[in-house]
Amino acid sequence: GIGSTGGGIDTTLPTLSYDQLVHDINMASKFADELHIFSLEGCVHKGYLSKLVNYTYDPSLKIDQDQVRQVRKLQRLFTFMSSVLSYPTLLLIGLLLLILFVIGLLFIILRFLVRLATRMIH
Repeated sequence: GIGSTGGGIDTTLPTLSYDQLVHDINMASKFADELHIFSLEGCVHKGYLSKLVNYTYDPSLKIDQDQVRQVRKLQRLFTFMSSVLSYPTLLLIGLLLLILFVIGLLFIILRFLVRLATRMIH
């Protein structure tokens, strides 16, 4: 999906210019077979629809592979965070187990240090 061209849910948000919309269409066409534009009403209102009917994609557009890698990293991060946050009970249990593990580890280290100090005193 590409948007927002205005006329949709919140008309106070900034909207895409025709050139920005066409740029985004060209970029998205490199990665998808089907594109959806949000919002159609905004396209009609701004006069974009009549231009888009006869629009042909620009195959000469070059994709910056560094940007693609950055976007894919963000996608993986958001997917992971979405998955984790979809199960808040498991998240809380996991955090509790981690806290208990850290406390246990600190207890073992502290006990070792106390024993070591006791041996050094004697």
